[in-house]
Amino acid sequence: MGYPDKWTAVSRPPYFTALALWSDCGGAFFSTNVQLYVHGSGVSKHHPNHPPTGLEISMDAKKFFEQQPGWNLWRIRAERDGWKITPGDMAVARKEDRLRQYVLSRRLIERSDSFGDAPFYDLPQLDNYSVSFNEKDLLLINNATWADWDQRNRLVYAIGGKLYACEVTRREIKPPRTIAEFNNMEPESIAPPDWASHW
Repeated sequence: MGYPDKWTAVSRPPYFTALALWSDCGGAFFSTNVQLYVHGSGVSKHHPNHPPTGLEISMDAKKFFEQQPGWNLWRIRAERDGWKITPGDMAVARKEDRLRQYVLSRRLIERSDSFGDAPFYDLPQLDNYSVSFNEKDLLLINNATWADWDQRNRLVYAIGGKLYACEVTRREIKPPRTIAEFNNMEPESIAPPDWASHW
């Protein structure tokens, strides 16, 4: 069986080896580390060379949303990644740093949950990010495509193909410094290590 121009695959970044692959579905999302919802017809078959070993697969993502009113892909991904949705405002999520001193907030400013003409995975992920202390905004992060606290309790965010980090103390959030630059990078063919060859 060959490979079409469009497909949905599961891999372990930064490697793109297809650990599971479907050719006749419209994207997928993880609800847990092993639960994968695939937007297909309900009878879609995986590629014979790429079976979804080690994953729990549901082929009807649309039904998942229909059975849980008020849920959308943005909220599912936010809560999966440790964000808490603000009561009374489903478009705002908050996450404390490890010191429980600062709060990083993200407000969704554009979303499409269409399962019609636009595929559900093609969602404009446009969030406004801000950091607050005692409900007072200390820092606004403009034009960021992603932001979060990392394992070292730094504020890390991505803008324009660059990754920035701010050290956080009990007294201040220090100025950002560039920790990675991706704009000039090009992919190259590299054999994946063993851990990236299976789920």
